[in-house]
Amino acid sequence: MPGPTFRKAGAHAPLGYFAWEAAGLRWLAAVPGGAAVVPVVEVGEDELLLERLQPTSPSRQQAEAFGAALATTHAAGAAAYGSPPDDWRGDGWLGPLSDLLPLPLNPVATWSEFYARQRLEPVLAQGRRLGIYDDEAAALFEKVAARVASGEFDTE
Repeated sequence: MPGPTFRKAGAHAPLGYFAWEAAGLRWLAAVPGGAAVVPVVEVGEDELLLERLQPTSPSRQQAEAFGAALATTHAAGAAAYGSPPDDWRGDGWLGPLSDLLPLPLNPVATWSEFYARQRLEPVLAQGRRLGIYDDEAAALFEKVAARVASGEFDTE
């Protein structure tokens, strides 16, 4: 039986949201030598039960060890840019539970294609629909997306 738990719930969360979040946490937790990830206790259609974390002030050595473990987590990578967590099919969500955005998850070969098409362009489209970006801001956003899509910032 687990110790104290934290219940994450939301009346307006889309169907599958909590399973999506649990899949991501389990995916991160599976990295050998990676950063510690809060354990998932239970997943329901309308909630996620996690082990409760206790706040603490880390020592310098603990902070350095966490940084190294976090680097290991990041270095583990994925099969491709835009890959979903293991055991997850379909898209996901991004942002706070109170205002989630759809998160496209379509594996592609390059970071530039992934970031421009699956992160920047959807955020711009959503911002336009919500009236957040006027024409001038949208034009600038589109220039940034096009520059990223060009591959200029790819490292491979």
